[in-house]
Amino acid sequence: MREKAQKYRESQKSTLVDGTTPQYKCNECRDEDGYFVKRPVKQTVKGELVEVMMDHWHICDCVAKRKNQEQTDALFQSSKITWAFQKRTFDSFDLSYLADPVRAAYRKARTYHSRFADIRTTPNNGICLLGKPGSGKTHLLTAISNALLSEGVEVLYAPFVQCIEEMKNDMHKEEINKARIEKMQKVEVLFIDDLFKPPNTPSAYEIRKMYEVINYRYMEQMPIMISSERKISELVDIDEALGSRINEMCRDFRVELDGGRELNYRMREGA
Repeated sequence: MREKAQKYRESQKSTLVDGTTPQYKCNECRDEDGYFVKRPVKQTVKGELVEVMMDHWHICDCVAKRKNQEQTDALFQSSKITWAFQKRTFDSFDLSYLADPVRAAYRKARTYHSRFADIRTTPNNGICLLGKPGSGKTHLLTAISNALLSEGVEVLYAPFVQCIEEMKNDMHKEEINKARIEKMQKVEVLFIDDLFKPPNTPSAYEIRKMYEVINYRYMEQMPIMISSERKISELVDIDEALGSRINEMCRDFRVELDGGRELNYRMREGA
C-alpha cells in the first residue's frame, strides 16, 4: 500500500489538471532551479549529539549550465560573427577534392586551436592564412573563432573593408572611432579578415589604423588571426614595420596558399 501511495503522489506531481504532462527545460528540478534533498546533520537532542535527516535545498546543475550558455551567447553576439558564419566549423570544412596547400592550412588551423591555451600568452600566438582567394581562409579562421567562443574566449570578427569604411564615414566622430580601435586592440582574440584586400593600394590612413591595432597587440602579446590575399612579402612592402610584426606574431602558424583555381574552396565539386 505504501509503495502504491508513493507512486500515486509522484504521478500527481507530473500531471496537470487538464490531464497533460508538463514539459520542462530541466526534468531534474522541473524548472525550479533546485530541489529539496535529505541530508544528515548533527543536532543536540536532550543534551546528546545525534544525527538526523533534514531537508536541504540543492541548487540544480542546470543553473550553472544556463549561466554558461548565457555567457557563451553573449560572447557570440559581441563577436560580430553572423549566424551563418557561426555554422562554419572544422567538421563542416569539406576536404574533398582539395589541393595539398588547403589541407595544410586546415591542419595548421586545427593545431592552432588545440594549442591555443598553451601559446596565447607567448610572442608567437597569432595565425595568418595568406594568398589565393576562395581557398577557405575565412572558413578556417572562423572555425577557430567559433571553437574559442564556445570555450568562453572573447573573439572579435573585424572584416577589414567594412571596418575601414565605417571609420572613414565617422572620421568626424573621434570618440566613436577611438572606441572601435580600442575594442580591436584589447579584445582577447582579434580576427582581421581580408587585410588590405586587393586590388586597391592601401591608403596612409588604412595603414596607420591597422598599425595602431596590430602594434598594440604585438607589444601586449595578444593573439591575432589574419586572413589576406596578400603574401607576407607584400604586407612587408606595404609597411615594413606592420608586415614584420605580423610575420613575427604568426611565425609558427603562417600558411601561404600559392597556386591556381585548384585551391579555390568555393569551386569544389558540390559547392
